[in-house]
Amino acid sequence: MQASLVTIIMPVYNGVRFLEDSVHGIAAQDHPDIEFIAVDDGSEDGSYELLLKLTEGMNAKVIRKENGGISSARNMGLDNATGDYILFVDQDDSIPEGYVSGLLKAAQDKDSDLVIGGTLQRQKGKMSARNLAEGERFSLYRNTSPWGRIYSRSLIEGRGIRFMDTRVSEDFYFNIVAITNAVNPQVIKQSGYIWTIDDKSESHSNMSRLEGGRTDDVIRLLDRSVADMNSDKRDIDIDYMLLKHCVWYLLFTCKGSSKEDIKDTHSRIISWLEGNVEDYLRCCNMKAGHPRGETFKIRFTVRTAMLMQRMGLLLTFLYLLR
Repeated sequence: MQASLVTIIMPVYNGVRFLEDSVHGIAAQDHPDIEFIAVDDGSEDGSYELLLKLTEGMNAKVIRKENGGISSARNMGLDNATGDYILFVDQDDSIPEGYVSGLLKAAQDKDSDLVIGGTLQRQKGKMSARNLAEGERFSLYRNTSPWGRIYSRSLIEGRGIRFMDTRVSEDFYFNIVAITNAVNPQVIKQSGYIWTIDDKSESHSNMSRLEGGRTDDVIRLLDRSVADMNSDKRDIDIDYMLLKHCVWYLLFTCKGSSKEDIKDTHSRIISWLEGNVEDYLRCCNMKAGHPRGETFKIRFTVRTAMLMQRMGLLLTFLYLLR
């Protein structure tokens, strides 16, 4: 395996409770050539000062900026990266020894621009594996988070891919463009990335409520995703991915929102689906058990939502979830 330089980017905002664990995991990697870029996004809890201390002796850049959100922090990390490959790690997550070298080997063995692995979910002290079906194409689309995978920097810079400045789903655009433009994208069984679910974490704070042009955000994101993806790779799996994201967005944002905002969002998203996703009411003509690699729970949720829409009941159901 070539000793290529790998850049690890971590956006940080008020993460002082987690940083010791996450940074130590990066420092303990066995790959010999890692550049660590931590972007402090205007923290007010001493995160920047702790980062300076924790990264002493590491090949690291600690950048401080005014608060602008996780997308701007990740994009600043990309702007300063020099590695041949890029990984993202969130401030409250961690990676075990050998994680970087495992993903890098898989990428170099098959000249892959993108390698995606499964994750370990840590919540309330319990750990559970979130594995991906290695042989199923849809496994590429199961998780649109930027972590748990490695990208070639040539893919990101060659396509000029950056995170959109949206309050939620900032990673959806980034990944759908990356996946559809990647050479030899692959999924592997490695499940080393530890994804921490902590309700008190800034990266898991409640952002569901519809307010201040949020529907404009998601329509802008969907339009740009379709415009910038590799249209030659668009197929029934991509259409299902778009539909699934719309269903998730409706279910997520209805909580705590007004009826007026829910009605407007529902109307605009359904109008977008009608104009952009063929046969969306029948889940893009998916047969039972498809797409292979998707979980039964999510398939059931998407199909049920579209059945309710055909029956004229989805909006009423969203009201009930407020």
